[in-house]
Amino acid sequence: MNFGGSVVRVFTSMQEGAPTSMILGSVKAALLNGTIMTQIIVYGRQNSKKEKKLD
Repeated sequence: MNFGGSVVRVFTSMQEGAPTSMILGSVKAALLNGTIMTQIIVYGRQNSKKEKKLD
């Protein structure tokens, strides 16, 4: 949800004509939240595969 909110914040900031520094900060937050989300997806799948092998 943080990733989605950050992406929307970038879009609305660009539409409203916000200062470049604010847009860049929002882009940075979106990238970092996207990195965390990707790690959760990738490593979550790996853990579920390991649990299935143990059963």
